[in-house]
Amino acid sequence: AKTTKKIEAGMVFNLSLGLQDLSDAKNGAYALLVADTVLVTDKQPEVLTVHVKKAFKSISYNLQDENDDEEQNDSETEAQKASKMEIRGRARALLEAEGERKKRATAANSSAGITAEELEIRRKHQEELGRKKLEEGRKRFENNEIGGDEERDEQVKTIDHYRAYSSPSKYPV
Repeated sequence: AKTTKKIEAGMVFNLSLGLQDLSDAKNGAYALLVADTVLVTDKQPEVLTVHVKKAFKSISYNLQDENDDEEQNDSETEAQKASKMEIRGRARALLEAEGERKKRATAANSSAGITAEELEIRRKHQEELGRKKLEEGRKRFENNEIGGDEERDEQVKTIDHYRAYSSPSKYPV
């Protein structure tokens, strides 16, 4: 993709390079994504991810097909099975707690005299407010009116770790 936007001090970029269908004796077949987050300054670009651990053990994770999962289950230790059961139990408890919270919220709304129609009107209004805020942000970005001081402190916050999630359902709330 081509752009005519000029790179300026204060901009942040995530530079990444991905390779797939790699293999070696130690790791077998794998894909690799190398990435850094870089801040453009008046002087020299600054790598914000310089303190991130880069050891293979710290940055790798394994995604498997369903068939691979069945093969792995055969070789799981009892401790691994117990750990998985504990995690599933916690997840189930969290889902049940969320269901209870929604029931209480519904009960609180009905006891406050709020009807389902009023809740729907409120939800639509919130969606509209969200769309307006998003549009305002886009306009500010297009006009280079991003908030903050023009002068930047010498201290720059850096990122000290990455987190990877296998699916959106795993994202923290």
